[in-house]
Amino acid sequence: MILAIDAISDTGCVREHNEDMVLAHGQFIRDDRVQFQMDIDSPVPAIFAVADGVGGHNGGEFASELALLSLDEFVRRLPVGLSYDKLKGAFRDWVQTIHREIIQKGIDLPEFFNMGTTLVGLLFYENSLYWLNAGDSRLYRFRMGILSQVSSDHSMKKMFDPAAPPNMICNSIGAGKDVFIDFFEMPSLFDGDLFLLCSDGLSDMLPDNVTESMLIASAGAEQLAEAAREAGGRDNISVLMLRVNQVDTFVN
Repeated sequence: MILAIDAISDTGCVREHNEDMVLAHGQFIRDDRVQFQMDIDSPVPAIFAVADGVGGHNGGEFASELALLSLDEFVRRLPVGLSYDKLKGAFRDWVQTIHREIIQKGIDLPEFFNMGTTLVGLLFYENSLYWLNAGDSRLYRFRMGILSQVSSDHSMKKMFDPAAPPNMICNSIGAGKDVFIDFFEMPSLFDGDLFLLCSDGLSDMLPDNVTESMLIASAGAEQLAEAAREAGGRDNISVLMLRVNQVDTFVN
């Protein structure tokens, strides 16, 4: 199976700093664009993720980088042969560990106190695909011209109060007392599937139907980010696209 990866992380039009970061199989992307292809049939796990940091005095930049560096190292050290339940448990343990580490960094370095980050990711592990999420960065699947949100936002609006502002999150890594992570197996994977991971700098600026129309027209990560900038670019914009090629049926 071949993956075509297209990723960009952009400061946007309003923010002074880019608190987002993208992880694409060992590459860390901020204020840059990366494109490459890779064979995913290797036994080595592959992780792709978007982190959207929060916190004053550049704390968000620090938190998103800490989380993705830790995630990359954690995935590299995953043992072989884990069942779904054990893999899920490993990720739940990891998110608690990095949550505590980021909190401690904020205590040790008061200028970063209460920093945190969202995280949304895709993991390819032993011929299966899994997705994970903490916060309101999103995972979409684009299949046969239809864009569908896979992840569920951990926001006040989605989980508790429909009248709450959409940018009020109730779960993040680092900020807040507790953290939880969604971790699920993707049941099917077909040739031509496209997965879109993004920070809310994209999803808040572009309605899903606009993003869907742009994907139908074969827009890439740079075109989506530029459209978000043209719509106001009020936040940092990160877009990570993975197109699946040479797959005849589902993963497992």
